[in-house]
Amino acid sequence: MTKSTDSADYQHTRRPIAGMPKDFKDGSIVAPHRHRRSQLIWATEGVMAVTAAAATWMVPPQRALWIPAGTVHAIRMSGAVAMRTLYIEPDAAPALSKDCKVVLMTGLLRELVLEAVRSPLDEDQNGRMSHVEALILDEITMRDAEPLHLPMPRDRRLRLICETLLRAPGRQETLEHGRTKPAPAAGRWRACSPPRPACVLSIGAVRHASPQHLSALPRAKTWVRSRVRSGMRAPAPSRRCSGRA
Repeated sequence: MTKSTDSADYQHTRRPIAGMPKDFKDGSIVAPHRHRRSQLIWATEGVMAVTAAAATWMVPPQRALWIPAGTVHAIRMSGAVAMRTLYIEPDAAPALSKDCKVVLMTGLLRELVLEAVRSPLDEDQNGRMSHVEALILDEITMRDAEPLHLPMPRDRRLRLICETLLRAPGRQETLEHGRTKPAPAAGRWRACSPPRPACVLSIGAVRHASPQHLSALPRAKTWVRSRVRSGMRAPAPSRRCSGRA
């Protein structure tokens, strides 16, 4: 039986946890929205950039993101994404965090989520799903938050640059390239200088980074500020949206 891919169908089920499968194409965008229920966002394939609560979380298949009920969030897909998400009644999980957090997808939690997604809505033969749901809540509760979020800058111009980089996280320019050559566009530099990152640290930059490259990170702020002063503009956002998730 094919399950609905409309998140609205999962907000008022009789069971406290409802699992929805939904696939997205590379570059798809889920516009800012909120749900009545809390949400565990996870994908078996692809990487999601989830923006919520003035921060952005990069969510690979080895992690999931906990979104408390009522939290406005948006999602951008990098690669084809096979989302397998849970909607959880807030009263069913009073001990869970009231803030967004990334949790480790253990082998057990992965299989529990897949089972909830496969199961028909509100079906509970012999109380089996009650046990599955209890284990899901225990696994989410006991997992400490993983440090995979990037606070977004408050400066409007700098935020435009960060959002530009998030729209193209797969570009292959290295930190050496950004350090030694003039950069005509925001995608030329990917570095993060805590606690207020100048821009986003990309997968490509990390893959090619050496200790010498990383030592250049403080210079990123100077580079970005010079680009801001020169009036660099971010490209127009993509118009491809995919409803809610």
